[in-house]
Amino acid sequence: MKLILIVFFIGLCLGSYAQLDNLEPESGFFSSSDTKCSYYPKVRNILCNNLEYYTEARVVVLPPFSQEYLISLDSKNGQTYLTYRIAKDQIWHNRKKSIIECENHEIVFDPSVAMKIHELFYLATSRAKYSNDRILEEDGTSYIFVAFETGFGLRSGFTKSPKAGNMQELVKITDWLVNCAKEGKILNQKEMDLKIIGLINVFKKE
Repeated sequence: MKLILIVFFIGLCLGSYAQLDNLEPESGFFSSSDTKCSYYPKVRNILCNNLEYYTEARVVVLPPFSQEYLISLDSKNGQTYLTYRIAKDQIWHNRKKSIIECENHEIVFDPSVAMKIHELFYLATSRAKYSNDRILEEDGTSYIFVAFETGFGLRSGFTKSPKAGNMQELVKITDWLVNCAKEGKILNQKEMDLKIIGLINVFKKE
């Protein structure tokens, strides 16, 4: 009997991960219908200021207890740039401040890798779907993924503090891009190139 219960609970856990292993349609950051509408426009204005609207790939990260930040791949003047921008004060707790400054890191990025990341983010956001089980970690970190595709416009989707699966891999790529921007160079390019291609193939099969 105990063995049956253990197998049952393992099955529930695995099923829950499977249901949550996709981005969910994002509402709030690009929509004024969210109850936090005064917060999201401020995040956009601060973190996305002077960045390209037609982004190759972008992630806005909203931690519950630390500063919000953004990682973005954008093409301009024939070059591809990787930008990491983090608020110096947490925007959520300083919503009434008129000015919140950011720390900014920008490097020239390999356009071939940027194209793969764009394809990955576009596929991931295109396959965003609502889950039967809502994400319960209200205090978790929200990751909002964005990609622009000609003919479709901006597409976005979010995940919150993923612990496994494809969503965790997307977060790992985000962390890698942050580290590249901080170090001023592309790190572990061959290894990450293979990881990105692998994820692209996974999303193409869905």
